Amino acid sequence: MQPFTITWGRYWFSRIAGRNPLVRGSDRIQAWALILAAFVAVLALPVAAAIGTSVYDKQTRLYAEEAEHRHAVTATALENGTVDVGPGPEDVSFFVRASWTDAGSDHIDVVEWADKATIGDQADIWVDDATGEPADPPSPPSAAVSDAVGVAFSVWFAVMATAVGGAYLIGEFLAHRTYIQWDRELQSLHYQS
Repeated sequence: MQPFTITWGRYWFSRIAGRNPLVRGSDRIQAWALILAAFVAVLALPVAAAIGTSVYDKQTRLYAEEAEHRHAVTATALENGTVDVGPGPEDVSFFVRASWTDAGSDHIDVVEWADKATIGDQADIWVDDATGEPADPPSPPSAAVSDAVGVAFSVWFAVMATAVGGAYLIGEFLAHRTYIQWDRELQSLHYQS
């Protein structure tokens, strides 16, 4: 028994530039389409990384501004809180009408609370520096990393999927043409006999 090896390099090279008479022109076109798709996917990596870096810079500045213009104050519950239940078992929010003082002004509004509140309970809430009105807590700077990675991966995946999808469609089109050609040749053989 004699061992033999099959290498992908020779296979692709023979499909593209070989002189094998069994390799059709459509096989060569399909091989070029796959190589082009791989090339586009590799070239898209630095572009996606650059977009991710841009998103990271933008989100880092945004989150820093949020942290700069929001601060925590102590609020006091004016009545018993309410519960808002969402569709999932973890989607439970608590709200209460509360009062707080910010920059010498008194404020009263319905705010989100950590748990079910009773009259007189106190908790820290986040407010906007300019208005003293309730605001979401500032996003942590680490969220900029996940935002950037998500955008970069999405861009790269979209480009890669488009390139691979294009190569697949080219292959399907060429296969369809081949089947039509085979049908014509089989019919011509049938009529000749």
